Amino acid sequence: MIQYFKNMLKKNTNKNRELNLLLDCNTRWNSLFTMLERFDLLKTSVKKALINLNNPVPFEESDFQLISEIIKVLAPVKLSVEALCRSYANLCTADATLKFLFQELRDNDSILASKLKTHLLNRLKDRRRSELSGVLNYLQNPHTEKTELETNCDLKELFSSPSKMTIKKQIILLAGKIENSDNEENDMNIEPTQTTSKTDLTLKEKLQNEIENSMKIINPEAFKETDLSKIIKQEMNLFEASSTRGHNLEKAYKNLLTIPPTSIEPERAFSAASYLCNKLRSMLSDETLDALLFLRFYFRGLNK
Repeated sequence: MIQYFKNMLKKNTNKNRELNLLLDCNTRWNSLFTMLERFDLLKTSVKKALINLNNPVPFEESDFQLISEIIKVLAPVKLSVEALCRSYANLCTADATLKFLFQELRDNDSILASKLKTHLLNRLKDRRRSELSGVLNYLQNPHTEKTELETNCDLKELFSSPSKMTIKKQIILLAGKIENSDNEENDMNIEPTQTTSKTDLTLKEKLQNEIENSMKIINPEAFKETDLSKIIKQEMNLFEASSTRGHNLEKAYKNLLTIPPTSIEPERAFSAASYLCNKLRSMLSDETLDALLFLRFYFRGLNK
């Protein structure tokens, strides 16, 4: 029976490319979209094989129409999931991906697409940090116009842009955290140095000191106002007028870019660790495993 079915597939498909139906297995899940897409591609061969084999449970045309409908709904979902799982994904790209997904589901008039959109919307409302995403979108482009999707009643709460007061408060919190972490690192890196008086310096060393002092870069922290709220407000006004991020806005922007939208990257690290630390290499120390993982991701980054 299986051989007969394979011969039927060869007759109705390209002879240079042998296609088979994709089946699910117990050890590794296959994509439902991929399996249904392959089934829809080979539906003519499946029909003929089932007729010739006198199968007691033939497929009806409504079944194939339902499969085609499911494929249309899952196609943008698959693309969106792949985009969210990219290693360089951030909150800004995640917002763009979700907007694309909801737009495609809204354009699809089927009941399945409507139900899927409703369930995804309820799930995202419980897990999404809209304030941080809104701040990052503002720091990326402060003049983005609201799309028709964002004004939708159902999606307005999910993709609503925070007020300028909220954005300023978040930037103040981020700037304060970054400043404290920088001060802690500087305190740890301070080493006692031997001071030499100016009288002990040679003429050559005095000249070198004068040259180095003339080329010093202005430290923004030295001219920082006591009220951080005022300087951030000024930087926001400058950014909206000239699209130039100030010192604190740039720090907040870089910090927000490091927030991953999903937990895929940590799961990749755990998966890679399970490949290295297996039954044959079960005695690896934590330091060795950490070094091997670092080198693995480093060389993969170089190849990209």
